[in-house]
Amino acid sequence: MMSHSTDLTEALPYLRRYAHALSGSRSRGDAYVKLCLETCLEEPQRLTGIGGTKVRLFALFHEVWSVVALTLPQLDEDMADGVGLDDPLADGLQSLPALKRQVFLLGRLEGFSAIEIATILHIDEADARRRLDEATALLRRRMIDRHLLQGGAAGVSDDEDAFDVPLQAPSFVRRTADRAPAFQQ
Repeated sequence: MMSHSTDLTEALPYLRRYAHALSGSRSRGDAYVKLCLETCLEEPQRLTGIGGTKVRLFALFHEVWSVVALTLPQLDEDMADGVGLDDPLADGLQSLPALKRQVFLLGRLEGFSAIEIATILHIDEADARRRLDEATALLRRRMIDRHLLQGGAAGVSDDEDAFDVPLQAPSFVRRTADRAPAFQQ
């Protein structure tokens, strides 16, 4: 069996990829990951509990992210780096309500099951499934609408499977793709 630190080391690239996608930029995502890791060092007991190390690390990340996002909103403004401004998927992800974006990224980007998502976000499993379905439909609809607004073929809206999400990783996530596996569908 692997050691706790090995499990953390292996989960870190996934957490960074997720944090980049969630926050919309590499600098913000890395700042949140740094705060999470500092919390791990100061309070290692917070990584104990239900689920594997990766699930617990993501749950701790969300606890840190929630506190910081609510109490220090200027952190997001101060670290805005403009990455992904012309990236339709990045724009679509950032336009989703926060909880739906979290559920979508945990399920579609990181491949967590509904029960793992529920554990990470401290929500009900059925709620996680419902929010994942809603986020997927919202993002698909936004991608279709954007395509049509940019002069795409009108008939494309009838073939929503052509816009099955995720299409490709947003630009701020693609840069770290060599350190973590690609999207899982």
